[in-house]
Amino acid sequence: TTIILLSTIISFCQTPEWIELSARKAAYPTLSFYTSFIENSFERKQNAQELIPEMKNRASLLLSSGIKVTVEGLTTNVIEESNTEYQSYFKQASTSYTNVELIGLKYETHIDEKNRKVYVLAYVNKKKLNEFYYNQLKEKVESLHEFNPMLGFRGCRLGTMFPEITEMQARAIFEATVNV
Repeated sequence: TTIILLSTIISFCQTPEWIELSARKAAYPTLSFYTSFIENSFERKQNAQELIPEMKNRASLLLSSGIKVTVEGLTTNVIEESNTEYQSYFKQASTSYTNVELIGLKYETHIDEKNRKVYVLAYVNKKKLNEFYYNQLKEKVESLHEFNPMLGFRGCRLGTMFPEITEMQARAIFEATVNV
């Protein structure tokens, strides 16, 4: 019983490997994890445990600010291949940035009483995070699908700015009706 207790105390008092940069990179490789690391000194009269929630918050903010979610979309709707004037109206490339909800965010913490330091490591698995956002984006795109995009919200806005597009769409619908 004494040996088990002694080994538990020794392992509890040891500094975790992830505090050193090289060990942290080995344990949490950049190909598999997004990570952020914060260390903070504290004074004798401070309670180190009280610093941990604030440091976890800072670590997660640092981590999320390092991840830029870029959604690039290119939509092309070609009515007639020979009509290059109207083709340009239907092409749009967009990039948008957003705050990231860190799904699966985990923390490692360590208090070094001897050196009066608190360490916090925040990490998230890239594959799981990417799968989560891929599925969310896929669901959103599928919910926005329209049979004829020019009859949807964006098409109406374009039709207001460029009335000739609305005329062309109406003509195409009427001609298709007559041909059927």
